Amino acid sequence: MNTQHLARSLRELVTKMEHDKRMVRRGIPYIHLPTVPRWSLSLVICETIVLPIVNELCRDTGQIITFQYGTTTGFFYLMLKSRKFAILYIPNPASGQIYIKFLNEKGAQCMPSRLLNDADQITDYLNIFNRLI
Repeated sequence: MNTQHLARSLRELVTKMEHDKRMVRRGIPYIHLPTVPRWSLSLVICETIVLPIVNELCRDTGQIITFQYGTTTGFFYLMLKSRKFAILYIPNPASGQIYIKFLNEKGAQCMPSRLLNDADQITDYLNIFNRLI
């Protein structure tokens, strides 16, 4: 699954949210109902990026993969059998770039961060991770 369309939709939602905030700060009233729900940024990232990727991974691998919110906005831990195997993060949601860090069986980073272009990158690492645990 190519993640570029997910990143593009996140970028558009974040831009629209920021535009709406600026309009309210300037005192310009809404002429129409806002098209973007008033969610937190973490929830928007979760709904547009993390959930589709996790669902795709579950379908591809046949395993139950879950996620956990990280310490800051835009950081999510991907978990298999309640063990963290990757960190999915979006440092700047307006840029629309998704990065991933793979973790070893002890939870320490084992590879440098990579730009996530395809969910197959995660699936390939999961095959290696399954052999380690």
